[in-house]
Amino acid sequence: MRSMARNNNIKARRQEKYYNQRAKERAIQVGDKVLLLLPKSTNKLQICCQGPYEVIRKVSPTNYII
Repeated sequence: MRSMARNNNIKARRQEKYYNQRAKERAIQVGDKVLLLLPKSTNKLQICCQGPYEVIRKVSPTNYII
């Protein structure tokens, strides 16, 4: 059981390292114009864009009011 948990932890760290190499931090400021991405009701893997909208307020590091 411990060896399986250890292997899962190693795999998770490897995936985290790979993700972090390619991830980009976006710096969105109040007043910036952004697009709102919404999934389509017929296919959740397809998205449609609405906007551009202006960012009014930053609620948290990842949430904004537009």
